[in-house]
Amino acid sequence: MSLFSLFKTTSSQHLTLRKGKALLRPHKQSIAEIRAIAGLPRNYWNALYLNTLTRLAEYVQELPASEAHHHSTAGGLLSHSIEVALNALRIRRGKLLPPNTDAETVTRLKDVWTYAVFTGAIGHDLGKPITDMQIELLDKKRQPIGDWSPFKGPMTSNERARHYQLRFRRKRIHGAHERASALYIHHILPTVGIEWLASELELFHYWTNLITGHDEDTGILGSIVHEADKRSVAANLAGDQVQLPAAAQSTRKPLHQRILVSLRHQIDEGHLPLNRDGAAGWVCDGKLWMVVKR
Repeated sequence: MSLFSLFKTTSSQHLTLRKGKALLRPHKQSIAEIRAIAGLPRNYWNALYLNTLTRLAEYVQELPASEAHHHSTAGGLLSHSIEVALNALRIRRGKLLPPNTDAETVTRLKDVWTYAVFTGAIGHDLGKPITDMQIELLDKKRQPIGDWSPFKGPMTSNERARHYQLRFRRKRIHGAHERASALYIHHILPTVGIEWLASELELFHYWTNLITGHDEDTGILGSIVHEADKRSVAANLAGDQVQLPAAAQSTRKPLHQRILVSLRHQIDEGHLPLNRDGAAGWVCDGKLWMVVKR
């Protein structure tokens, strides 16, 4: 059954386009910490960081970050992007960048390296709306007016659009979104920010490789962002998951939910040997440790 067949015409089952400021409101605490770490005067903060976050929010709206993995809820992509940016800046705070340089160079380039960490984190999943999803725009009467093309700018750039609904693409290519981000990151980052990054050629080399998914040559910048990404994913999968609205509902259950259901069933039926030689798992101090094939 096509995911579009799950869509109905009632207003409660469509996502409504919102302004960036409203979308960022639930993330005020994280944004405040990002600002504290960036440590820039208000005008630079507004132009380089807050402007980027606002444009990101208006671009991804309430899209999920995945269909049945991490951040598979409405607004998941924005939440994940902000979490990765904050985690990356926390990691960056404990490092002298660029590495293997003198104190004077570290001081001189501190702000541009911080901005590279922030924007690299913001852009790492930006390709998902084009590689993983198909978004249909709706007018004020919730009538379809065509698919959204991320290459043309945010959904709000279509003057008739008031709502949207999505389906996940089948037979997606794993990791394709990492190389697609660069194709429209200029809609998120201000030109002055990209020019600032490009003013330091070595840094720009690592940054462009990160944005285009060339992980083999991203240096310390890539290491920071990938570690920050893992922390955000792990934290989300460890918590309770809220289902997407019907307009973006997936027929697939998140992987961790399927694993838990399977484990409970096997334990209840006595098919899962525990705490003995050759067991599949061991219970110790209230925790279950599993031994599983790769």
